Amino acid sequence: MRISNAITVIIFICLQLPLFAGKINIRVTPADRSGKLEVGTKFYIEVEAINCQGNWKLPQNFGGAELLYTPSQNSSSVTTADNYSSVSTTKDEITFILVAKKAGTYSFGPVSVGNTKCKPVKYTIAEKGKGKTGAGVSSTSGNVGDSPNEMKLQNTDKPQFIGKGNEDMFLRASVSKTKVYEQEALVYTIRLFNTFSYIKFLGATTAPKFDGFVVEETKIRDAMPHFEQVNGKTYKVAEVARYIIFPQKSGKLTITGNTYTISADAFEYYHDRDFDRMTVKRPVQLNITPNDLVVDVISLPEPVPSDFSGAVGSFSISSSLPDRDIKTNKASDLVYTVSGRGNLKYLKLPDLKKLFPSNIEIFTPEAEADTHVDGDNIEGKVTFTCSFIPMETGELTIPAINFVYFDPSTTSYRTITASGFNLKVGKGSSSEKSQVALRFDKSIEKTADSNIIKDRKLLVRSFSYWLWFIVPAVALIIILISYRRYLNEHSDLELLKSKRAAKIAMKRLRRAYQCLKKQDADSFYNEMLIALWGFLSDKLKMPTSELSRENVMQVLTDNNIFVENAEKVIGLIDKCEFAKYAPSLSKEDMSKIYQEGVNIIETLNTYFKS
Repeated sequence: MRISNAITVIIFICLQLPLFAGKINIRVTPADRSGKLEVGTKFYIEVEAINCQGNWKLPQNFGGAELLYTPSQNSSSVTTADNYSSVSTTKDEITFILVAKKAGTYSFGPVSVGNTKCKPVKYTIAEKGKGKTGAGVSSTSGNVGDSPNEMKLQNTDKPQFIGKGNEDMFLRASVSKTKVYEQEALVYTIRLFNTFSYIKFLGATTAPKFDGFVVEETKIRDAMPHFEQVNGKTYKVAEVARYIIFPQKSGKLTITGNTYTISADAFEYYHDRDFDRMTVKRPVQLNITPNDLVVDVISLPEPVPSDFSGAVGSFSISSSLPDRDIKTNKASDLVYTVSGRGNLKYLKLPDLKKLFPSNIEIFTPEAEADTHVDGDNIEGKVTFTCSFIPMETGELTIPAINFVYFDPSTTSYRTITASGFNLKVGKGSSSEKSQVALRFDKSIEKTADSNIIKDRKLLVRSFSYWLWFIVPAVALIIILISYRRYLNEHSDLELLKSKRAAKIAMKRLRRAYQCLKKQDADSFYNEMLIALWGFLSDKLKMPTSELSRENVMQVLTDNNIFVENAEKVIGLIDKCEFAKYAPSLSKEDMSKIYQEGVNIIETLNTYFKS
């Protein structure tokens, strides 16, 4: 009896072992709803570890892609029970959000959690515009020994909710200080508060607006999410963006938050008569914007020292002379190094040309910054390399220089000094070179003299010499004549309008023709009337408000234009006005009216020219 019980227990344990075996699944999913994975699109790599214990080992690079955000993590545990036993399943998920950069076939992996391992997953990035729906993406799952299994993605339409955020998810922006001096560093941080069990960042659709600031984006310091209580509700909080900013002017400066598009999995719970409590996952998508902030920027104290470097923070300065063998006509380097914390990239040295003696030729310093983010400021050094050339031999003194910066911690200007140097300048080797050059120049001089003797023709007597004066003079005369003609034509605006009347009328008729093609009768007749009345106004040199049928007939007759043509113009205007205010003409009439308008304007323009 005891042996049979033992065998039963062993068989039961063996049957339960697969339930506790660790398993790792990897999924590569395009973010595009069409399921296309091509250059320029976003996609996700999701790693799911089921019943795995131990440290995670993940790849450090992503073939053909670039990581956009810090990977999000999620953990869950589910316990199922029956009449005889209960089984607990733990699941840990990590999601990477990437953007495809280069076409090709790549792999992600292997991935291991403790003693459980999974082979790499293969995925294909297509050229932009050549991606196929559901193609080029693969998935693998299981322990060591499993082979990758190719699968096609299914294109599903997901429900979406577009909003500004609510009590379940919102963004909050903050700054390390709300009152700072000009050029003083402060940190701008955006944090995401959410209650969803699983979220995916699709990216920022706009950038924050830092009007009046110089900005340096930094790496996220608080990568792992933590929990906070807000108004009695617990939120998972993660830092999504962080910037070091330097105000450039005083006053109230506003920082406008940017918009993030975030997708999440919302869960709906309801009770079923047969299955008790059931859960349904519903994907949602939100457009969320953090709060705007106002920073009070204080001007630097007056009076500002004349040799102020523009540096704000805490600094030190040193000087060095790499080469002590100083000679005339030989360039040497003088190096100044400014180290510390603050706006290192924006400071400058005093004007060395004013400080150095006149027997030294000094060149503009070349700056090289080596900085990094340290907490809430920028730390590092800036190296200024100045080249100089001594012009005389003997004793040479390179003076010490003062570097003035503003220290916000003491609210005062501070002066630090870089030491100078006393040097002995030797004679350079350039004098020997100059003698050789002189001897060489004498040989050239003899050759040049012999050539001059052979050809004594003066350049002034050649035609090409005088051509350089004749051509510009002729061009200048032509320009003056053209400019004078232009002024004469534009001095009489009425005459100019009269000359261009037909051209302007034809442009207006082209607009009427566009309305004709669209069958827009109201706009067509309106453009026709503008073209006809405008032509008569410009040609007759009369304002449109003074034109009437009677005086148009009279003026046209006075200009030796047949009464028949004058009556055609008036008749066409009457037709257009009648159709505009009492539309009864057919589409065919619109085409005829347009052609009549073109013909009558061409005819009248010919009479006016003659």
